[in-house]
Amino acid sequence: MSAVAEKYDEFQALGVEVLSASVDSQFVHKIWDENELSKM
Repeated sequence: MSAVAEKYDEFQALGVEVLSASVDSQFVHKIWDENELSKM
């Protein structure tokens, strides 16, 4: 996800809409939010 986030401006310029889906639990999402999203 962070690699996609780094290229967001390029995708937006091309008219690309990025979607994501996950089957992880809410607990995994919370940890990811706390640890990974803070790095973006």
